[in-house]
Amino acid sequence: MQVKTKRNELGLSINKYYFVYELISMENNQLLIRIENNDKRIFTYDIKKFDIMDGTKPERWITVYSGNQVIKTFSEFSELDFWEKFYNDDPDALIKFHGVKVDMFAMNINAKKVNSIFNFSDCDEQTLLLNSLKSNLNDEFINTVIEYSRVKFNNDATRYRFELESAFQYLSCFEDESIDDCFVEFYGVSDFQTERLNEIVNNYFSRRITEWRVKTKKPAIYSMTFFAQWKKRAYMVSTSH
Repeated sequence: MQVKTKRNELGLSINKYYFVYELISMENNQLLIRIENNDKRIFTYDIKKFDIMDGTKPERWITVYSGNQVIKTFSEFSELDFWEKFYNDDPDALIKFHGVKVDMFAMNINAKKVNSIFNFSDCDEQTLLLNSLKSNLNDEFINTVIEYSRVKFNNDATRYRFELESAFQYLSCFEDESIDDCFVEFYGVSDFQTERLNEIVNNYFSRRITEWRVKTKKPAIYSMTFFAQWKKRAYMVSTSH
């Protein structure tokens, strides 16, 4: 379920869609929604302030009764003191919320939205998108993430290291020559490679080499030759710049 505010107000933008985490029916027939606003804060709002852009209620929603309130919510949020724990930064509550947020994001991914997020959204939303793609092993956007990664590490791998970590983690879930080429280019052009980025790329190539050995039944010594080919390509990339 997604809504869009009818007018700009504090913490809300008129052109932005918001996921609905809960639907709360009050005793006086008032209907509230719980959403995350522009400041990454979770609040309840009167639904009359919004247009419903997608009225499809999540299949995972359950009904919870709290006093005179009837709440449609996720089972992860069903404990009556969940939001109190969440607002007090309880680690378990924060993990549950993030898990639901990733799942909701994944259910609403399409090519237009992916391109819009990579081109116009902040790093938090880009990281959320990448985590959603990774958690669902969605390989539809490999080429898009490769181009996104190239822009980042050719610009400044240090500055964008957190975004690149999420992008590389997603790419490393798959095996493809285009991913090989991207990681080789990273080896070749990055002036500063963070330890975590190196670890992700090295593990990817190690896995590729192991699988190549199993497939070809080559002895271990051939692994070094295979890996050296990638390193040589990286050197050629670096010297061409």
